[in-house]
Amino acid sequence: MRAGRRRRRSPPPPGLSAYLETTQFGGAMADSENGVDDKGPACINCRRRKRKCSRGSPCQRCADLSVPCIYEENSIKSSAGHDLDRRMDQLENRIINRLERLEAEVFDDGYGRKRRRVTPESSRDDFLPPPDILKQAVEVYFDQVHPWIPILHMPTFRAAISFAPSIVLHAIVAVTVKFLDLDLDEQAYYYSECRKLVLLSCMDRFSIESLQASIILAFETIGCGTGPRSWSIVSSITRIADQLGLGCEEEDVEDKPFNRISFLPPSTSSAEQEGRRRIFWAGFLMDRFCSVATGWNTSMSSSDIRRRLPMEGANYAQNDNRKSRYFNISETEIGSANDDDAMGGYSYLIEATECLSRVVTFLLHETHTVVNVDDLKVWINKVLKLNSMLVEWKASLPQKWKSLRPTERGLDENLALAHVTHDTSVLLLHHNLAYPPPELVLLGKWKQSEQICLSTAIEIATITNQFLSRVSIVVSPQFSFCAFIAGRTLLTNQLQGNTSRQVDSNFALIVGCLREMAHRWMAKGKEKNNLAAKFADRLEAAKNSQTLSVGVFFEDEDSYSGNLSLSSPPVADMISTQPSTTTTMGKTGSMAPVTEDLTDELGNIKDLFNINELDYIFSWNYDFE
Repeated sequence: MRAGRRRRRSPPPPGLSAYLETTQFGGAMADSENGVDDKGPACINCRRRKRKCSRGSPCQRCADLSVPCIYEENSIKSSAGHDLDRRMDQLENRIINRLERLEAEVFDDGYGRKRRRVTPESSRDDFLPPPDILKQAVEVYFDQVHPWIPILHMPTFRAAISFAPSIVLHAIVAVTVKFLDLDLDEQAYYYSECRKLVLLSCMDRFSIESLQASIILAFETIGCGTGPRSWSIVSSITRIADQLGLGCEEEDVEDKPFNRISFLPPSTSSAEQEGRRRIFWAGFLMDRFCSVATGWNTSMSSSDIRRRLPMEGANYAQNDNRKSRYFNISETEIGSANDDDAMGGYSYLIEATECLSRVVTFLLHETHTVVNVDDLKVWINKVLKLNSMLVEWKASLPQKWKSLRPTERGLDENLALAHVTHDTSVLLLHHNLAYPPPELVLLGKWKQSEQICLSTAIEIATITNQFLSRVSIVVSPQFSFCAFIAGRTLLTNQLQGNTSRQVDSNFALIVGCLREMAHRWMAKGKEKNNLAAKFADRLEAAKNSQTLSVGVFFEDEDSYSGNLSLSSPPVADMISTQPSTTTTMGKTGSMAPVTEDLTDELGNIKDLFNINELDYIFSWNYDFE
């Protein structure tokens, strides 16, 4: 028999005495103190029967049973002390793992403040893919989606993915899973579960993180063409942004005897302040786009906004402390030159979208009130004011932002979208002058406006095609909407008698661009009927039927159907092919002949427009070389 060396044991830690006494090895320790020899391992029979062994030769129990007492040489079994060490190591590892999970629930948001994770239950992390796929999803997000909704601080988020808010990660997975190398069933599972979790958590949580997740999810839902599902999310975003007080700068909040309740603590750094600013403007853009596409009123009033525009993206990534000017397209000259230097394409997209929203609001709420010449004068004066707004805004752009020439960082996606958004404002403002609907038939057709619409639509087609040829990411839903409006204008011009090859080729170019946008949006998923695809289908259907009255109906998963889809926006439906006549509408709505005095008066009204000023609107400088 090979005798083992006695192991020196320290007294057990407090609190473990009772535990040790209830275990086999604790009992062995007690027996050794009572005179039982604990040198070497127990015999095979005692170990098999789990009995105490006197370790004699033979041991007492084997002698009583008259069985051979055999000891195993070179036993690899641990002694009682070794097993206790092993148990203590296991306990220590469990405590360490638990501490790591607790630390993961408190993450550094990159602004010097510790935040509690917003995941309601740790088990919900099971909906996230494995770490390697999750990291790939984050990279795809920053490559494909982030340029359009730059609300995350990229360096901080990438450096600490494991400590990022769980709800934001779920939103990222939901919008990027179609780009990952997963089978369709896995894509459907992750998309469905992550989307549900984000929606439920955003209803339950009132935080910056829930807003970030909602914005990411809304971008995906709008692009998929599921109108009502996206409108409810956007409405929630705008409401929560207002309740969190994101509509004004922290420095402008006055210390009054009575103030609104504040849910957010003050920002601890300029980067955190800029992050909140970008979250607000992302919600603002979605609110304006949904208003333009549906004809509904906006949820955010421009008069209540006291926010600076976001700084240029590269400055934000580098934690630059510069500030841009305040949002006010009526006074674009306010602020210093340094304020303008801090602005980038995202800021100008915000202003261009606000211009588009004002034009659409005017067309929806003012055009139907024109019933006589006096009303027409008022209507044209408002058109003049909007026209001046568009001209002055473009003239105020810094020289470096007036062209689409790529920089060392590539082509600015938001600057390109700002260009086509501005052109779309021009199209919609002049469309009723170029192709007057029945309620404006006394206006007659304005040749200069018709030329402006045609040139602007062709310019949108050119910019869109050049953009798609140089940028490989998915395209914002607003981009496809602008292309759709340009296609409608070209088709209207064609149905009015312009059958030139130039119109036909540019119409086909726009449809092709929309098909490419739809293909990029689908990625590796199975959903083909997204927003861009619906726009392309409608344009082709209208061309084939030689009418613009083709309706595309939205069908939801709950079998709800109606013409409230983004693919059938009221603004686009206002485009009419009614022929011009020489009659006017009386106050009672009856048609009356045009007199010679009325013709002269209308001619004087037309002279109010400066032809050179109108031509200047659509002369964008888009140098892609």
